[in-house]
Amino acid sequence: MTVNVFVYGTLMPGECNHPRYCQSHLKSATIGYVFGKIYHLKQLGYPGVCEGTDPVWGYCLTFDAGFTLAAMDTLEDYDPKRDPEQNEYNRCRAKVFYPHGTPHNESVQDRPTEAWIYRMAVTNIQRHQGIYLPSGKWSSWEGISQTV
Repeated sequence: MTVNVFVYGTLMPGECNHPRYCQSHLKSATIGYVFGKIYHLKQLGYPGVCEGTDPVWGYCLTFDAGFTLAAMDTLEDYDPKRDPEQNEYNRCRAKVFYPHGTPHNESVQDRPTEAWIYRMAVTNIQRHQGIYLPSGKWSSWEGISQTV
């Protein structure tokens, strides 16, 4: 069974954590969006997404059956045994959409229309002094421009 993860920050292709955490089991990377609100966390140099109604752009990564989420959970400071308030990010499911507006994999019956995503609570975004990104997009280059 494959595993789908929607990424919008340092795990995207071309970003710093993609090679270490994603490449070994990656089957495909499809540009898409989920609904939420994305913020650049200036003090940390990466983004956080919380609940919202904006399109947040990233990639739906599809991994082969040998892939587990354990390494990503550690990177995102998520532990399913902790109370959600104690996690930096919480892993949950989100519906992924293609750029033209249809759900990701809608016409493919054997693949899910949802993916795992790491979301941040609004309180954590506020604590990290998140800068709202109305474009719905983050990249390490945009992060650099937000810090100068």
